[in-house]
Amino acid sequence: MGYQKMSMVTLAELADQPLLLPSSSSVSRLELDLAMTREGLRYSSVEECDQSPIIQALAANGRGVGVVTDLPRYGLHGVLIQASPRTPEVELGVTLHAAWDRQHYSTLTLESLAQRLKDFLHSTY
Repeated sequence: MGYQKMSMVTLAELADQPLLLPSSSSVSRLELDLAMTREGLRYSSVEECDQSPIIQALAANGRGVGVVTDLPRYGLHGVLIQASPRTPEVELGVTLHAAWDRQHYSTLTLESLAQRLKDFLHSTY
């Protein structure tokens, strides 16, 4: 894939790379595996690690392409993953939900916290 800064990568491009991925117990890995299956793709090479900073450190040292949902570290930059060539506008992602009991004594605080988290994620990613 080269070292030029990219803004998006396809699943097919990822499939050909030596990948550094979270284990299959990770929700983000599950989403990636499902997307690869939907596209009929297979990984050519995978190393697993459950620590995102370690995946990123290995990627920064040229050991492979790290796929994580954390903010980039160690001079790396993030790129979006195109879910399917048939729908180029759809990016691979993980949907987060916040939920709490309406009767909780701190409902307004929890709602405010959830909204602030949503705003942060939308502005960051």
